[in-house]
Amino acid sequence: MKKRVSALLLALVLCLTLLPAAAGTAVYVSSSGNDGTGDGSADKPYATLAKAVDAAENGATVYVMSNLTMKECARFYSKSLTITSGEGGPYTVTRSEGFATQNDIARSWYNPAMVEVQTTGSEGARLTLTNIIFDDAGKKEGTVFAQAVSDGSVGAASNDNLVYVQDAIIASNATVPSTITLGKGAVLRNFGGMSAVRVTDQAKLVMKSGSVIEDVVNNCQHPNAAKLLIRFMMGGTDGDTSGNDPFNTLGGWPVRDDIEPAEGSVPLEDWNLIHVSTEDIYYNINKVRDFWTTLG
Repeated sequence: MKKRVSALLLALVLCLTLLPAAAGTAVYVSSSGNDGTGDGSADKPYATLAKAVDAAENGATVYVMSNLTMKECARFYSKSLTITSGEGGPYTVTRSEGFATQNDIARSWYNPAMVEVQTTGSEGARLTLTNIIFDDAGKKEGTVFAQAVSDGSVGAASNDNLVYVQDAIIASNATVPSTITLGKGAVLRNFGGMSAVRVTDQAKLVMKSGSVIEDVVNNCQHPNAAKLLIRFMMGGTDGDTSGNDPFNTLGGWPVRDDIEPAEGSVPLEDWNLIHVSTEDIYYNINKVRDFWTTLG
């Protein structure tokens, strides 16, 4: 009888051991928290998003419980995380002045995004944002609006890349398939660097219904004027292209392919034009700029 009970207990232990891991736990972060004494629980939250994503397990949800001011990048590797607002949200996470620089093997020291989704080895990474606002506040670190050199040629201790502004609010140059998803209620606002989102190599961006990338202009009497002008220049919607008529003149070409060029214009396909790869520009712009600079 004892042997039978022991065998059953052993089988039970093995079954429990082989069960799939539970869904990721919840991690909490608040401006009233503490990275040193907090444990990421609702009662003892962390103070920074950087600490929260570093401590979070694969599959975890990070709950932002108040508005936050970020002073350093929240970077994580090869895990799947969701960042959302807790009760009372949506809350806003805002880039601070003097945002901290950081380094990696490819870029040495550089000005980072607010959140970076990276990978190590063959494991991918995922970030999902819902019901949360990330505000770059139009701030930038660096002075040059070009992509930092990322081929490892700058040297392990180099500061050369610090002249370049941050590449995005949310960024990933993962080397294995990875995804950044902007879910319902996710807002990326007022990017001050190169863009709102940067995804290169094996990373991709998914924008779901209810997500927004926007610029909010302060102290402007007509904040939608630029949007209306763009719509006018593009010819409106629902097949209405009349707004483009005053600008569709000889020597120019409309930006929409459903608008015929002005009478007498030579079709672009008849010109012996160089077909430029935007990917080549992206990866070689620094080299071209340096070449022309040397010609002085």
